[in-house]
Amino acid sequence: MIEEKFIDLFAHSSKLRDKMVAERDVVLTYALQLLSMSGLLRALAFKGGTCIRKIILGTSGRFSMDLDFTALKRRQPDDFVLEMMEVLNCEFHGITFRLEEGWRITQGGRSFTVTPEYSHGWNAKGAFDLQVSMREQPTLPVKSVPQIEQKYHKHLEFQLDTIPCLEVHEVIAEKVRALYQRARVRDFFDLYLFGRRPFNKPLVRALVVLKLWQVRDVFEPDSFLERMDSGKYDWQDLSRLVAADFRVDQQTIMEACVKGFSFLMKLSSEEAVVAKDSKAHRQKAARDELVAWCQTLWSNLKK
Repeated sequence: MIEEKFIDLFAHSSKLRDKMVAERDVVLTYALQLLSMSGLLRALAFKGGTCIRKIILGTSGRFSMDLDFTALKRRQPDDFVLEMMEVLNCEFHGITFRLEEGWRITQGGRSFTVTPEYSHGWNAKGAFDLQVSMREQPTLPVKSVPQIEQKYHKHLEFQLDTIPCLEVHEVIAEKVRALYQRARVRDFFDLYLFGRRPFNKPLVRALVVLKLWQVRDVFEPDSFLERMDSGKYDWQDLSRLVAADFRVDQQTIMEACVKGFSFLMKLSSEEAVVAKDSKAHRQKAARDELVAWCQTLWSNLKK
């Protein structure tokens, strides 16, 4: 584990209110490296808030306190957990990880969560959630990418491996689905940040429809913008994950996010067919055509 003074410097340069948020970011870097070296990440795709900061947005993103993945192959949770127990019960460069048997089924049985504990020289007890979604296979190709450079990386005892991740448009679509199904300030803020960056809007819209179809939830654009605009958000929860001098202007963020994702309001005829079929799952040919359209569009974007 890197020396405490380097985490102090990282917390200070990041203008964090809570040093332990910086400590968690560092511990998650060690955990990712351990999971990668074990080979376990070959069956997973990184996503969620920590992925957004470490892989996509870097220092412009908020901090995150846990790890989220999508399973690339259909397996039973206990198979995954047994492998994780083999990996996350060890000492790794000064951090002792512990994971006991057991897991929590979440999101209606479509995901499971384990809570590894850890300790090191100046923190005797810490823990973080590690969630694996088993809802669906990624629509777009998963690619291994390097973490964005952070100031503390040069003090690590190892060279960072690349991490297999969901493609950025799919990450955005998952954030839309998350906010559609639950009003959480962290998801809302992530969409606000993405809304300020260029991305292919038709691709994200089609992916949103597909992701809600996969969980049998009908995407209603009017309902989404209404939920986003009227949600009750815990802004205090967000404040500890961003720089102390970041002014959380709730109204500005709200208006920018609603405007930035207004493109979701008008579904194409193909998207509308799939959206209406989310409960019954009778139009699988239409779903397959929309998947193929997404994959073709993504391939063309890469040329």
